[in-house]
Amino acid sequence: MTKAANKEVKSRNSKLLVPIFIICLIVIVWIFSLHTDGAPLGSSCLSQSGFFCQNPALHANKFTFSVQQATGANFENVSLLWVPQGQSAPSIVPSCNAPGSETINGGISCAAFIGNWKTEATINSNFTFSAQVQEGSTYNGQIWVEYQNTTGAWHEVRVTNAVYLKAV
Repeated sequence: MTKAANKEVKSRNSKLLVPIFIICLIVIVWIFSLHTDGAPLGSSCLSQSGFFCQNPALHANKFTFSVQQATGANFENVSLLWVPQGQSAPSIVPSCNAPGSETINGGISCAAFIGNWKTEATINSNFTFSAQVQEGSTYNGQIWVEYQNTTGAWHEVRVTNAVYLKAV
């Protein structure tokens, strides 16, 4: 191939890349414009360091999820809390009465008393929302854990930075 022919092929290829790039950009903008309310398309968890949150789902007033802690410590007398966006976690620890599930001030919910939570262990848990959940509704909040350490002192730690739920 001559230098002139090679130059012509490169020029033609670069001219094709620009329209392809513009079409891809338009498609991406269009996809994001379909979803404009700022929440993720489905339910998701953003875990705090040392914790993992998986498979959040909200169906028929029940929020189910799995959490794992990898802090290197074993937690005793564990309760999980659902703290809706805009609420603060309770300042009195423990705020949950075990066993059972209950709603405390401001829509904060306690999951059933779990017992001990060893490092690297996964907990499958759930919260039942007291108000009727409408399909397609979104709810935001955080999961917290209340526990005692080996010396008996009570602690409260945020497990997730955020949980986004979309009812199905």
